[in-house]
Amino acid sequence: MLVTPQQQMVFFTFLSFMALGAGSIVISLLSVYGRGNRSFAFIMAISSIALGLFMYFQLDQLGWIPTALGVIALIVAFLPSRREPYDEDAELDRQGF
Repeated sequence: MLVTPQQQMVFFTFLSFMALGAGSIVISLLSVYGRGNRSFAFIMAISSIALGLFMYFQLDQLGWIPTALGVIALIVAFLPSRREPYDEDAELDRQGF
């Protein structure tokens, strides 16, 4: 079976959008559990959704998978933060001052 250049383009576009979706989930998780800024997580999730929809409507119907990953990343980014607020007095007590 011969693979056409059009099929190769769709396949590698799919792979790159899947990597973007997986990366946006990781960034969202880091921003929820770490001390990171959430704006980048929102930007990555929205771009994953937009590029997945572009792929779905313009290239191939496999675009629903990167779109779903972007939606998951956006939902995770909206979760409340799991980190504890920084308490300077408790930190000084812990250090013995």
